[in-house]
Amino acid sequence: MDAVTPVMRALVMLAVAVAACDRGPRRADSGAAKDSSRQLTAIALVQENPQLPAAPPTAISPADAEQYRRIILASVLSDLAVTDTVRPTAADDTSLTNFQLGGWRLGGEDTFPTRNPVRFFANFDRFTSGVLVVTLDTTLTRTRHEPPFDMRMADSIAIGGLGRRERFAIQCRFGTHDIDDQIVGLVRDTTSEQWQRARLAWLFDTATARIRAMRPDSVSCRLQNPD
Repeated sequence: MDAVTPVMRALVMLAVAVAACDRGPRRADSGAAKDSSRQLTAIALVQENPQLPAAPPTAISPADAEQYRRIILASVLSDLAVTDTVRPTAADDTSLTNFQLGGWRLGGEDTFPTRNPVRFFANFDRFTSGVLVVTLDTTLTRTRHEPPFDMRMADSIAIGGLGRRERFAIQCRFGTHDIDDQIVGLVRDTTSEQWQRARLAWLFDTATARIRAMRPDSVSCRLQNPD
């Protein structure tokens, strides 16, 4: 990243420091302003799939976890994706209604203490300027079942150029399988509680502690009703 300025380096270091201070997942929220000046390396994916699935998924659970993982990894895109630098610019007529943020613990358990040690948290910010930032945090002590957690950022992505109605969805599924909290996506419309074909999709690969882009054609997502 030869083009990164000292100011940009300082902003990235600040983001890492903030992630290290987190003590748990953030609740999803919307409608508030937030600083959109963070500049990270973006993974720009241009593949689009405007058509919605003919029928909603049937929530079939995978019979074999290893087989399911092989199917998911077969849909992961190459790391040789087109990259660019996100340069967010807020317009005077920016609507704050399309701001999103949230966070959750990967693993499927909703209450503390958990049955299994906590290892990963996911967080996202969808800024009014059309920039989406997603981070994957890992705990430094792999034996804790409840807060507080000492965490560090393991990976992050930033995507620019989101449409005004595009939203980030954390309830996603691959094909006809159940909802997978390690798969997230970007949908084109704000309609909640309705399955939509993802325009972009990512996998939180906990085996490698990375956020990996997926082919979105087999991923569908739905937005939750706001609290």
